[in-house]
Amino acid sequence: MLLHVVRAVAIAAFVLPFLSNAQRRARVRRASRQLLQILAVRVKVSGEPPRAGDGAAMIVGNHVSWLDIFAINSVHTMRFVAKAEIRRWPVIGWLCAQGGTLFI
Repeated sequence: MLLHVVRAVAIAAFVLPFLSNAQRRARVRRASRQLLQILAVRVKVSGEPPRAGDGAAMIVGNHVSWLDIFAINSVHTMRFVAKAEIRRWPVIGWLCAQGGTLFI
């Protein structure tokens, strides 16, 4: 798990700034899938997530744990809304910001 976080920090710092939005989303989706695999978490999808060509969509939900964010991102990369305090958390807050989280 620690190696995954260190790798995520390196990618967020040295790779993501140079990628297109589509490439960034693909990297976030891949990292989310890898984390779930490390933790032996399986995701079961019911229904179909919005497709990129469908235009903008807003999905509203309350998550149960921090794993939900990675489960959702593993299927369809999204921007999440979080309280502003999370942005100040060491390492995790910065990673959330790099992943596109909107802080309020």
